[in-house]
Amino acid sequence: MRKALLVLQATEDYSVKSWLRNLKKNRDWLRRLCAAALGLTPKEITWTFFDARVRREAGHGRSEKQIAASLGLANAYTLRRAYARRGIPFPRP
Repeated sequence: MRKALLVLQATEDYSVKSWLRNLKKNRDWLRRLCAAALGLTPKEITWTFFDARVRREAGHGRSEKQIAASLGLANAYTLRRAYARRGIPFPRP
């Protein structure tokens, strides 16, 4: 699991699909690994990494537009929408 988490952190593309591509494994393998090791789904884990990165960037005083650009998102709206879909307020410093 440690190697899988390091690969996720190194890719800086917080999607399950890119995580699987970099691990060279299939979705079922990753789902079983995540459930056994952490009791979470791969999507929940990628969201945790994504959220931590956003909160770290916001803590450094970066704007939503700058955060979105650093994550490779199209714009700040896309970033805010990701939080709105989960019913979580966007983090403020």
